[in-house]
Amino acid sequence: MKKPNELFLKVTVPAYSPASLLKAESVVRQFGAGASIHQIQPGEPLMENLVILREVFAQNDGFHECDYFAVLSPRFFEKVLPVGGQQVTPQRIREELCRPIQKGEQPVKKSGTFTPVEVDAMSFFGKMRDGYLHHEKMKHMMSGKAPDILFEALEACQIPRPENRAMKGKVVISNYIFARPEIWVNYVQYYLHPMIDYLMTRPKDHAVWDDAKYKRKIRDVKVPWGHVDYYTHHTFVLEMLWTVYLASNPEINFRQYAY
Repeated sequence: MKKPNELFLKVTVPAYSPASLLKAESVVRQFGAGASIHQIQPGEPLMENLVILREVFAQNDGFHECDYFAVLSPRFFEKVLPVGGQQVTPQRIREELCRPIQKGEQPVKKSGTFTPVEVDAMSFFGKMRDGYLHHEKMKHMMSGKAPDILFEALEACQIPRPENRAMKGKVVISNYIFARPEIWVNYVQYYLHPMIDYLMTRPKDHAVWDDAKYKRKIRDVKVPWGHVDYYTHHTFVLEMLWTVYLASNPEINFRQYAY
């Protein structure tokens, strides 16, 4: 197993405005080698999952040579709170990725003996610095239209829907995932790409285009689909897709980094 400072992390940070570019540059500086900015051009869809799709399909700039890949927000370090009194930093992320998963940490119990295993994927969830709690976001999403749209899209894309018990302890509502390149390739090819194709081609009267009534309006940019000043359901449906992927692939050694 590699040591934290030996890990090669490939991180892409989308930037869509001058202000977000400055913040993206700060994130890139903190991660150092392997980190880069994806400048979102006028008219280009403003959605992190589309940046993930682009980056994984391109597979350039050391994608296959990296240990873990992630797409992070320019506000990533603003959103995460200190854990155990310590600020979350790239070094702490490296340490968590290098810390083997122990018996009892796996969301689904395994029978027999257990040998500590390396982390394949790690997600971030918790409460954000502005006080909006992760469980409130989850409640907002799960009580709205997003779950029904998700299940409809899964069926249309012929992606098996896992049983609820398989999702126990694996609920991920986040785009901030550090995962091995081969895991990203499988996820994008068989889950994310068909789901994006389906959701983005729905007629404008479909529920996915409705106002998701999220906590705040979009002030400085317009979403590219329809030029509305509210969040549609696209982002929220896709943020739930990793839950399906992990539940359908129990061999992935997964850790949740609570923040």
